[in-house]
Amino acid sequence: MRQYCKAMANLLARPIVEHHELGGLNPPRLALDPDAYAALVSAYNEIEKAQSADGDLAAVTEFASKACEHACRIAGVLALVSDPMASTVSVENMTRALQLAKFYLSEQVRLAGSASISIEITNAQKLLDWIKAKGLTEITARQVMQRGPYSIRDAKSAKTALSTLVEYEWLAVKDSHRYGLTPGAQAQLAEG
Repeated sequence: MRQYCKAMANLLARPIVEHHELGGLNPPRLALDPDAYAALVSAYNEIEKAQSADGDLAAVTEFASKACEHACRIAGVLALVSDPMASTVSVENMTRALQLAKFYLSEQVRLAGSASISIEITNAQKLLDWIKAKGLTEITARQVMQRGPYSIRDAKSAKTALSTLVEYEWLAVKDSHRYGLTPGAQAQLAEG
């Protein structure tokens, strides 16, 4: 904390650099060193992928889409706190900033998760949407695992989604392998 306060005092004591033609401040820019840029691009790609419909960050895409911008701002602060005369952001500062940004992302996911719909209900809805899109009236667990929504193609997720749809009377068990849409479900899907 003392180091931070000292760095802020040093930065505030510097002469103000104004842009004489446009008016206003004209502070020096911080560049990313090549390794810091590579770390940022890698994190960006990872976060973008995790924002897909089946990804870990699907529930927090608005926050996640800005995570790398936040990391750049944090990295700039870290660079100037460690060296008030810095002109570049090092890979070390970018790595630390990305760790902080990922922590904030995980907290955002945790908070969103406590207020969101359970994964079982979400997967059941994905399966129901897929059944409707395919125009199916009967389904097997094997079909779901082979051609169903990607996020529920494993045996456990497929069976849980099917069981959830049975529990909520969207599907009825026809035999040990087949499930069929209930008459009420067929009528509702036809309307929607």
